[in-house]
Amino acid sequence: MTRAAVWGRALATLRLWVVQALVPWSALAFCHLVLAGCAAPLATAPVRFADPSKDQETLEIEGLASCRPDQPEALTLRTDEPLVVIVHGCFSSGGAFRELAEVFEFHGQQTACFNYHDRRGLLPTADRLRTVLDTLGRRMPEQEFVVLGHSQGGMVSRIAMSEVESDRPPPAGRYRLVTVSSPLNGIDAAAHCGLPWLHWLSLGITSGVCQAITGSKWPDIHPRSGYWTDPHPLSDGVSEHLMIVSDEAGSCRRRDDEGECEEDDFVFTTTEQQNPRITADERVRAVTIEAGHVAIVGENGISHPAQLIEALQEHGVMRPTPPDQQVAFESMIRRVYF
Repeated sequence: MTRAAVWGRALATLRLWVVQALVPWSALAFCHLVLAGCAAPLATAPVRFADPSKDQETLEIEGLASCRPDQPEALTLRTDEPLVVIVHGCFSSGGAFRELAEVFEFHGQQTACFNYHDRRGLLPTADRLRTVLDTLGRRMPEQEFVVLGHSQGGMVSRIAMSEVESDRPPPAGRYRLVTVSSPLNGIDAAAHCGLPWLHWLSLGITSGVCQAITGSKWPDIHPRSGYWTDPHPLSDGVSEHLMIVSDEAGSCRRRDDEGECEEDDFVFTTTEQQNPRITADERVRAVTIEAGHVAIVGENGISHPAQLIEALQEHGVMRPTPPDQQVAFESMIRRVYF
């Protein structure tokens, strides 16, 4: 047998081994695809722009709605007051941030939530967010907007606020970007999706698995993606990016009656969230908070985001609580979170 034949047989054997090793994984991914393939319609509500100097205008902006499910009919935005746009993460929706929205509103800041299909590519989703922000920016030209993205929502928001090559230009208006617990250095669990040689060796099975598990976003979220290895600079309209990193080591989401942890709150390491190529920009400020992935933004009946609120107020993203409103604020926190 020639040397070429020996190498050919060895390569064929290796490929077969890879394929066999991936079969159970592929079957699991297929089940995930079947279960998650039918996306629900995006929560969208008519948006009424209340401008004291003009007649009221109503638009339907795809994906934009109130963060409060108890107010589904319409979202009224006053053009003379600041606005915070919250972008949810994977397996979530704007409704998960109703409590945080109430905290902002207590401090005189309007809120709206951007809803999207979390299995789509990050750039198409970021383009949609750009369109939403551009519409808002043109109708509220005097306001500086806060765009707050949690987890995957932070990845989407960072791309939307960057000078990426896109069919849509950066949105009109002035912005401050806040990302919370966002893997802006790429997701380690998806590292295999960024290995071209593995896709080739597996006869394309790994590509199919990545697509099945994560959807069309799989080329965007792994650590070798260009969005994170060579991140685009922030758009000129962005004055600041506050990067809030959650140190989730040892965190617990739920405990049993004896105090033992039933469900941890660990999703991303600090290394996945901290990207030195992003923090090199003088407009980026990184803050680390010891908190779980969900706990940092608060969860009804379980935790409230005291550390996040403190950080947002310290950095001027959320207005300070007036001393004469402190008791009312604490009462509101108990009401909405517990």
